[in-house]
Amino acid sequence: MSGGSRLERRFADRAGEGHRALILFIAAADPAVALTPALLHALVAGGADIIELGYPYCDPILDGPVIRQANRRSLDAGGTLDTALHAVAAFREDDDDTPIILMGYANPVLSRPVSLFEKMAVAGVDGLIIPDLPLREADMILPAIDSAGMSLVPLVPPTAFADEARLGDPGVGGFIYAIAQAGPTGGAAPTASGIEAAVARCRGLASLPVVVGFGIKTPDNAAMVARHADGVVVGSALVEFIQRLSMSGMSDHDLLSCVTVYVARFRQALDAMTAA
Repeated sequence: MSGGSRLERRFADRAGEGHRALILFIAAADPAVALTPALLHALVAGGADIIELGYPYCDPILDGPVIRQANRRSLDAGGTLDTALHAVAAFREDDDDTPIILMGYANPVLSRPVSLFEKMAVAGVDGLIIPDLPLREADMILPAIDSAGMSLVPLVPPTAFADEARLGDPGVGGFIYAIAQAGPTGGAAPTASGIEAAVARCRGLASLPVVVGFGIKTPDNAAMVARHADGVVVGSALVEFIQRLSMSGMSDHDLLSCVTVYVARFRQALDAMTAA
């Protein structure tokens, strides 16, 4: 199944059921390279609809402390863009349905030949989020992304958005990632008014699903977002939870079980909101 097909089907299925998409971010190789495929499956078992898998970078300047530290742990554990791709390929051996978006910084991608994007697609990647690469500066990679059947997901900030005209370009799509308030990842939870305004603005830009992330820490936060958006992204809170479990010394089996239970709380909150 192609990347575009997986994303389109997942959003269509959730909309048809009256539900919102639960989108989860974890850092590849955190806490260990070998554990990443099992973590991906644990997220799905808890109710994840789409997964953002972060590949590490040495200078994640747009992220808050939780994700910055996760990048460092990933690098220290031997994590790279290639180990992230290997994790996706291993995950795809048992799951060909759950969309996976690679998320990370431009340098590890732009420093490689454009054949990298075909390699990503073969591994089972559906798209990319590159926070430090505006669409207007992505001309050198968009044709290769489009040719590989993937999408570059646009990030729309709460302030002026200079790339509106590029939203229809081949290779751009999947969904719109709306940032409801300024600041790095893992900041304060967005306000209801900020969420509503961000989603409304994005719906006027393109006919793509709109998801909201940055600052979603609790199931209640997620339910508030789901009143307005097509999907909710939980990142820093999940990464921090996994780190606490890892530091506790528990077994991998118990860690994975705890992650599934944690994710299920967000799933239940979203489903309860849409059922109300």
